[in-house]
Amino acid sequence: MAKDYMKTYRKLANRYLGERRGVLLAETPGDPGPPEGSDAWLLMSILTVQGDGEKAELADILAASDAINHTILLPAELEGGFARLQGLGFLTLDGATCSVTASGREAWQKAGGKGASLSRQWKAARKITGAPESSS
Repeated sequence: MAKDYMKTYRKLANRYLGERRGVLLAETPGDPGPPEGSDAWLLMSILTVQGDGEKAELADILAASDAINHTILLPAELEGGFARLQGLGFLTLDGATCSVTASGREAWQKAGGKGASLSRQWKAARKITGAPESSS
């Protein structure tokens, strides 16, 4: 019997958004801290969902994160990652959705992420986010 994983991702997304009044990042944090390995994973997940232009919804981002790394991003990883990627100018947040900016896509392409193998995508994402070598 196949499990409806999207139901789980939607439930987790609704919980996260409910705790933040329906938005991905409740308020602009002060210093979100140094880059983390999960920033690269989050960026890859958003790019996977967004494709060539659609806005990414959190449940789909969680599904992509599970497909990429066989685990789901934690709320702290999401919140910090959204803040850091937005601070780099790579991400636009719009309520409960987000999209990678033109500068984020350009950096991704220059780093060799677009159309690359999964391992090369990890390397490109770590490079442009400044994430440490060991990833989440």
